[in-house]
Amino acid sequence: MKLICSIALALAMLIQPTSSKADYGYAGVGEISCAKISQDYQRTPTQIETVMMTWAQGFMSGMNRGPQKGAQNSQYRDMAAMTIEAQQASLRKYCDEHPTAEFWKAVLDLYFKLPLKKYPAARIKTPQPKQ
Repeated sequence: MKLICSIALALAMLIQPTSSKADYGYAGVGEISCAKISQDYQRTPTQIETVMMTWAQGFMSGMNRGPQKGAQNSQYRDMAAMTIEAQQASLRKYCDEHPTAEFWKAVLDLYFKLPLKKYPAARIKTPQPKQ
């Protein structure tokens, strides 16, 4: 329960209302500036890192399973090729070096560091005639 409350508090600190009604293709933690994430990380590193990784893993999973799913010869980024700790370090490093960037750009930078792999070929079952 304490963990859930901590994560909720971290999300509340990160999510800032916006008065802009512009169209956007991402939302939530991804639209927060790296400067804000770095600032909040200094106060509550464990909670902010949990929120960062939850959003990043979901975003990268969506990138892997998005339009490429089912396409012949499709590829994906191997998220297991880098430890969670190394992924966290990559996100923090990007944000430290690009404080004005939105967090989704840090995640995209991480995503393209991961090696490409091919999805296994789909097996097509041939219907057997009934006897």
